[in-house]
Amino acid sequence: MGPIARRDKQPHHPEWSGLFEDGSLDLFGPHTPNPSQILFCNHPAKHVMWGGAVRGGKTWALWWAMVELAWAYPNNLLVVGRWVKDHLYNSTFATFKRLFPATAYPMKCHPNDEEPDEIRFPNGSKILLVPLSDRKRWPGAELGGFGIDQAEQCTRETWTDLARRVCLMSVPVES
Repeated sequence: MGPIARRDKQPHHPEWSGLFEDGSLDLFGPHTPNPSQILFCNHPAKHVMWGGAVRGGKTWALWWAMVELAWAYPNNLLVVGRWVKDHLYNSTFATFKRLFPATAYPMKCHPNDEEPDEIRFPNGSKILLVPLSDRKRWPGAELGGFGIDQAEQCTRETWTDLARRVCLMSVPVES
């Protein structure tokens, strides 16, 4: 993931306030990330685990990183998981809706807005919302990446299975 930065001076899209005029993503919208969130989103390691106190911004940073990956790579398949379904929707997904309101961003929750199976992006990318305890709902395809909210609840088997499915993505080098 490349460096993330705000471009406050660029005009916004006429229909979507979460996009800039050129159609690029205004990742942070009205929010300002703290230094640890920027460090997490820009970290070059394949796997990054971040712990800390409640309200430290871990879930926000996870969503910013996943949405940036989904937006940057067309047809990317990502997973955001949490061990228990209720916590996935009542906490992790609730944070997504706060950061990326449907009126500001052209992302669609499928099949519904309360407990979707996936978030669909205009470029064909998807973020699957997966209760990690339900292995039947896991995708069988290669993943472009995954994020686990409350990773301490994740089993080694779960982590290994998801990590094994991550395909190698190459980032084009600008000349």
